[in-house]
Amino acid sequence: MNKITFGSIVVETTRRCNMRCRHCLRGEPQNKDIDSAYIDALLNQADIIDSVVFTGGEPTLNLDAMEHMAAELINRGVLLFNFQVITNGLEYSERLVEVAKRFREIIDICCESGFAKGTYDSKQEVSRVIIGVSLDKYHSDSEECERNYQRYKMELEGVADVVKAVNGNTPVRMGRAVSLLNATPIEYTIPAHKKQSIEVLDKTHTPVCRLRNNFRLIDFDQRIVCCTLVLGVDGFIRSGTCTSSSYEIIDGFPKVCNVSDSIWDGILAYNKGRVNCSQIEREQMETILKETSLGWN
Repeated sequence: MNKITFGSIVVETTRRCNMRCRHCLRGEPQNKDIDSAYIDALLNQADIIDSVVFTGGEPTLNLDAMEHMAAELINRGVLLFNFQVITNGLEYSERLVEVAKRFREIIDICCESGFAKGTYDSKQEVSRVIIGVSLDKYHSDSEECERNYQRYKMELEGVADVVKAVNGNTPVRMGRAVSLLNATPIEYTIPAHKKQSIEVLDKTHTPVCRLRNNFRLIDFDQRIVCCTLVLGVDGFIRSGTCTSSSYEIIDGFPKVCNVSDSIWDGILAYNKGRVNCSQIEREQMETILKETSLGWN
């Protein structure tokens, strides 16, 4: 089996959470963690991953998954260039600090070996490891989370870019946020995303998207997945367009394949009858303009 170069992989580590924020787009927590065998199955098909993002739930409740992936990246010789995780910050985790340092080491080794000699300076590439701490205006226990944010920032100076995650300042109307009057509606988003294809690049496929110039083949037989993919706690691969959604929407989103099956073949089959992101954007704009026009009349 030819290995795959992945652009970005989102790994859903857990659906457990230790907070109950009123704007949470996920909805009610679930007692589910990802099986390490699913991570192994993903890495068995990978040669390069540009970016891995760990999500939840609250990802620090399943640090075993992150530690397992770090170990198996090394065991399998899979290159990784970027790492990101967003925590709610309720509890300070020394293990998360150690996980961030471990991924920093892996990324530095990969970049030093993969970039032209003498061109990689880890001190100038701190943002290749990002630790986000949720601190939006709806966030519960904000004072404790702010203190933990400052601790992470101090402990990971020079290792990771520790940032405040404030996307929740503009909540979307799903999950628990359905009761928030100022939450953004999602009428156009989800149906469109279900129709969207996953762009790939190889000797017989060329991506049709505005980011196509970011991808190029290094080897004749190389296979690249340009769009973000999600590996869920259930072991299924889905399009990355489902990530900022409730569990109900994610579970109802079309599955590409089981991660133990051929991801490449699964994507090619999934793409049949679907359209690229540029066409989706045109359709959305036409719908919005039509709705606006009807409103004016």
